[in-house]
Amino acid sequence: MAGDPALALFIAALGLRPAVIGIGPIATAMATDLRVSHAYVALLETIPIICMGLFAPIGPFLAARLGDRATMALGLSVVVVAGALRAVAPSATAIVLLTVAVGIATGAAGALPAFVGKLRAGFGRTGIAAAASATGIVTGATFAAAAAGPVAAFLGGWRPTVAVMGLVCLIPLAGWLALVGPAPSRTPPSARTRGHVWLRPVAWLLALAYGLQGIAYWGANAWLPGAFVEQGWSATSAGTLVALLNGGTLVGNLFLVLFSRRVGRRPLLVTSAAAIGAGTVALTVQPHFAIAWTLLMGLGNGMIYPLLLALTMDVAEDEAAAGAIGAFMLLVGYELSALGPVVIGLVRDAEGSFRLPLVLLAAAGVSVIVPSLALARGTRLAVSSVGPTVDIGQTS
Repeated sequence: MAGDPALALFIAALGLRPAVIGIGPIATAMATDLRVSHAYVALLETIPIICMGLFAPIGPFLAARLGDRATMALGLSVVVVAGALRAVAPSATAIVLLTVAVGIATGAAGALPAFVGKLRAGFGRTGIAAAASATGIVTGATFAAAAAGPVAAFLGGWRPTVAVMGLVCLIPLAGWLALVGPAPSRTPPSARTRGHVWLRPVAWLLALAYGLQGIAYWGANAWLPGAFVEQGWSATSAGTLVALLNGGTLVGNLFLVLFSRRVGRRPLLVTSAAAIGAGTVALTVQPHFAIAWTLLMGLGNGMIYPLLLALTMDVAEDEAAAGAIGAFMLLVGYELSALGPVVIGLVRDAEGSFRLPLVLLAAAGVSVIVPSLALARGTRLAVSSVGPTVDIGQTS
């Protein structure tokens, strides 16, 4: 049967993070059992982030040839198989290679929402499709972060936990196949669709906004606990900041689903960027209220990703262009995002404290405002010098 494309994207997106995020809570056990360094195990979280960017263009490319239904199913299937096989892999090297496969599949499947939304949801509901996909990703990540530790304790080790985090993707796979029917007739690609995406200024603005918010988001996920332990917080209390960050992100996703049609994208885009900037700056200058600032930052992150994803559909003339612009945004954005944890860690080692790294985190957060204002400026936004225009203030 065929169902609502927004619901289908939400269910599919539930499977795009557990095999990645579920590694964090069991990383120490993996390092001990495999007799490798923590840095080596950290590759299991870093590699997928890099792959999500590098291999994002594969998704729209395959969808244009195999169809969006088959391409998403293929990506989720690889996550199931490669993710579960890590549980029986004989060495750390084999686990890393299987993680590369998970990252490639996640990157390709994660780039499909723009293509699917433009093809199936139609212009009027692209915002709902984008928000549904983003909410599914955050919900799946939250589940994995919360469940991995208890699952490891219940099943007695990291290997069965890794298997569960891979096999749980069978549920989104089945849901996607049940809800998505044959694709409607596709729009014949125009000359602009076949053009070079990187020549479009709007594509660079989208990629820059996504990358800067990613630097702040992934940097905060990696280092906020360490920064506040350094300031005298307990490890447990500091660790709750990551949960609050991701909880705020989920609330931001849900807020967008409920209110984007009433408020409009332009004010929400600027508001979300301002929330990220204000939250990261406040964490540096008023750390005593870190709980409130972390929630504020999470709310901003939760709104800005689906807004940027929706804009990739709005400024595209057909689903092929939407897929290409969305993949370009993820390609550049994720590679920038991967710099966050690395640069902050290097500066922490060089400085001996988290004072300067928190300033860098704030700088990245404030910088998100610049491309966001450029995207929201005026009443109409051009795809290219010869492309169509859309009013981002009224669409949803």
